[in-house]
Amino acid sequence: MKPLYDAAGQPRAFVQDGFIFSHEGEPVGFVQTPYVYRLTGAYVGVLHQDMVVNNHEAPPGPQSPPVSPGRLPPPNLPAPRGPFDYGLPDAIGGLFE
Repeated sequence: MKPLYDAAGQPRAFVQDGFIFSHEGEPVGFVQTPYVYRLTGAYVGVLHQDMVVNNHEAPPGPQSPPVSPGRLPPPNLPAPRGPFDYGLPDAIGGLFE
């Protein structure tokens, strides 16, 4: 399990086996390195370190979503890590729209 944070340093989701899950264990997206998509196949951003960011490049087109992995037990997410700025806008909220 790899936690994903927002720009404020709050854990918002986690990645496991190429899928992104909410705090509640619901699948919300998937990763095709480095690109991040919602389960609908809509592009969200790029996985950079421990964040989903907008890198200002032309986004790739929508992808065919893989079969949903189903819900996982809610994990124990780590504590907030504090704000961090990679110099790119935070895009993780796009997974939850």
